[in-house]
Amino acid sequence: MPNYDQPVTSAREASEAVRALAHATAKFANRPQDTFDVMGDMLMITAAVATIFQNLARVHDQHAEHAVTDDDPHDPHAGRARAQAAARYLRRAASGVADSYASADYALATTSHLIWQHDYPARAPRSTVRPAPSPGRSSVEAPGGLSR
Repeated sequence: MPNYDQPVTSAREASEAVRALAHATAKFANRPQDTFDVMGDMLMITAAVATIFQNLARVHDQHAEHAVTDDDPHDPHAGRARAQAAARYLRRAASGVADSYASADYALATTSHLIWQHDYPARAPRSTVRPAPSPGRSSVEAPGGLSR
């Protein structure tokens, strides 16, 4: 159940749901048409992940003055620097996810033009029997399979 006010709980639930999705997508079986719907939902997930990274970066920036290192003594200057560095890495991650979003969006647009045809009879193999030559033509073959 979505929870819009508890980020830790929501992250755990989303993590498990995405893990299940990763497992399920390995089992599309013979239903490639389902990829379109999954790709659309993945675009929404990807956009949300980029936003999450931006939100996490903002929190690190906003609260950097309260950060201290975890060693003893707790160093506030180093803590602030590390919080700001984490924010930079998170913004870089958001940018990378945004690039992934663009590629996935192109993939979705491309696959939207596909129709998956199933249950068609298998194509009959080509005959290996050569037709008889026309009257008046030699049936002797030249090198390379061409008639003389």
